[in-house]
Amino acid sequence: MFKKISDALDAIESRLTARELSCWAANNISLPTGVLTIPDEAQASCFFCINTAFERMTGYTKPELIGHSPVLLEGEETDKEAVRQFWEDMDREGKALTTVVNYRKDRSAIETFILGARLTIDDGSGEPAHMYFCNYYPVEEVTVLPRAVSKKSKTTSLH
Repeated sequence: MFKKISDALDAIESRLTARELSCWAANNISLPTGVLTIPDEAQASCFFCINTAFERMTGYTKPELIGHSPVLLEGEETDKEAVRQFWEDMDREGKALTTVVNYRKDRSAIETFILGARLTIDDGSGEPAHMYFCNYYPVEEVTVLPRAVSKKSKTTSLH
């Protein structure tokens, strides 16, 4: 999409769409990152952009994940209550974190620390665009967790 930051800044000045800006950001971050749509009442949140680090971590390719819910990454050991609390915190606070067991494409389990934020971008349409920007970290690679993470609940909102 963009090769240099200056290209992105020029695009922002020309009212780059929120989706384009989010995808540029995700693809220029080395952490496994997924950008999701904000769900409406008729539809669940789904990926509209992931980066190559996310592909490597999960084993899924972009075409396999784009348009699909992150539920695709869940499995029998996924703590559904922690996931529900994470999305509730995202809706209420605009940011959240949790640790859950997700599953790669080959269905091997991977304990994942997820840090998310709701982004609001004025794309010039007159209505602000909203999306979820989530970084996924394999817990085995995380050396320092924020103190706000409760070992009891594994889920907290960030303050």
